[in-house]
Amino acid sequence: MADLVERVAALETRVDELTIEVRHATDLGVTATREAHTARDAHQRNIELLNALRATQAEHSRTLAEHSRMHAEHTDRFDAIDGKLGQLALGMHTIESLLRGMTEK
Repeated sequence: MADLVERVAALETRVDELTIEVRHATDLGVTATREAHTARDAHQRNIELLNALRATQAEHSRTLAEHSRMHAEHTDRFDAIDGKLGQLALGMHTIESLLRGMTEK
């Protein structure tokens, strides 16, 4: 009978130890779940941020292409104006030379 009392006492002690271990495991599970939710939420925010950056990058690429086209167009216009100014300068020098020739005679 004493043996039975010892065995029951040992079992009760073991049940108490297991109860404590289960509580610790439950606490760890709750903490892990909370951290997993936090990580998932952060990951979702990162995905949303990357999608927004992708959209912005596409918009910036279109804007840059338009600015590049306008720059090329303006360069062509300035080149044409520069050519015309060169022709005008040549014409003015020609007129000036002709006038000098007339005044020297």
